[in-house]
Amino acid sequence: MDSQSFKPLIEKYHKQWLCEMLNLRPSVNGGIDITGGNFRGELKSKMRNKGNSFSVATYQIRDFEMANRNMLFMGRDEGLYSQNICLFFAFLHYDLKKPVSGVAKKEPLDRLIEAREVWLVPWEFVKCKLKPEEKRRYIAVGCNEIKRSFNFAFHPRNGGVIYVVQDSLLERRLLDSS
Repeated sequence: MDSQSFKPLIEKYHKQWLCEMLNLRPSVNGGIDITGGNFRGELKSKMRNKGNSFSVATYQIRDFEMANRNMLFMGRDEGLYSQNICLFFAFLHYDLKKPVSGVAKKEPLDRLIEAREVWLVPWEFVKCKLKPEEKRRYIAVGCNEIKRSFNFAFHPRNGGVIYVVQDSLLERRLLDSS
């Protein structure tokens, strides 16, 4: 299979897995990827051997926040009982049992996923990388920068590991859904 065809197909499996782990659902109307209750998340996935940073389209940062104006951040106990929206990014690295070029069109992709790790970070972390005067179409978010920026809790789940900011609303969501 060619990589352009493969990427949206495998991302569908990653999105479904993460939704199941957080008791959320995939968005069906485009825009933000993951939704449910007061939570909205944008998933970026990449094979681990394809690099250590993720590209985020700047329009997503601006537009998705505007669509969810009443947002809260994943800080400790902020707005726990609020009706506001918790926006987050999910950066997922994964490994496959074989190269993409060796994947058949009808092959069940979920069986090819060997390992996955996902870091759930506050929307603001990515947003602050974007300067209002800049006209870039994409910004890069590096895994090492993510790992250094937060105190993460480590949660092995059903074929993967979820790293979530300790004592955040998302960690509570993850613990409640297990």
